[in-house]
Amino acid sequence: VSSNGLVRGVRPGTATITATSQNKSDAKEIEVVFSEPAAIVAFPADVLTPTVGTTVELRVEPRRQDGQVQLGRDATFTSVNPLVATVTRTGPLAATVRGIGIGVTTIRIAIGSTTKDVTVSVRPVPVAAFTPRLQNGTDSLQIGEANQILIAATDSAGNPIVTAGRAITYESSDTPVATVSSAGVVTGIREGTTTITIVIESIRRELRVRVVPQRVAAVL
Repeated sequence: VSSNGLVRGVRPGTATITATSQNKSDAKEIEVVFSEPAAIVAFPADVLTPTVGTTVELRVEPRRQDGQVQLGRDATFTSVNPLVATVTRTGPLAATVRGIGIGVTTIRIAIGSTTKDVTVSVRPVPVAAFTPRLQNGTDSLQIGEANQILIAATDSAGNPIVTAGRAITYESSDTPVATVSSAGVVTGIREGTTTITIVIESIRRELRVRVVPQRVAAVL
């Protein structure tokens, strides 16, 4: 409190202000409360991009109108869709965000009545290697036969991962011999050999396919 009676709040709590004039005094208890922050700033960014199964540390700062950090505040963190990402509070202004499933969700942060949304875009675990093969278990198919290419993919630790939902391209080196659809179905056209090139996330593999004549059933 100043000599002219101006009271300035310093931190939350209660204080007793005593005024004295001409040998008379009077006391008044006042409560100092937080003002609402003008903004909440998120670190490392307003958009987080973890992969499935990994975590990102999220930290926030409440800012006053003058841009200074407001000390002593607590934040709450809520995931709009925990099936995509969860959030666990690790401190007054910190939390851990974990990717659960591929997709996009929002982490809602609240400090008092001030809120902020952080976008979380969960990406699939990157493919480190993959092996293609024909569903029939061989390297050949008959003229007119259609067969699906199956892919066994792993991450950098060698763990199996699914390729559903990922961008995969297929290309036949000799389409007069065999064609391949965008879904990875190979169809034999005429006798010969072709190479199917498969690309997933910049990783390229080749699958050689022989097209053989149709088998003729024995005539009794």
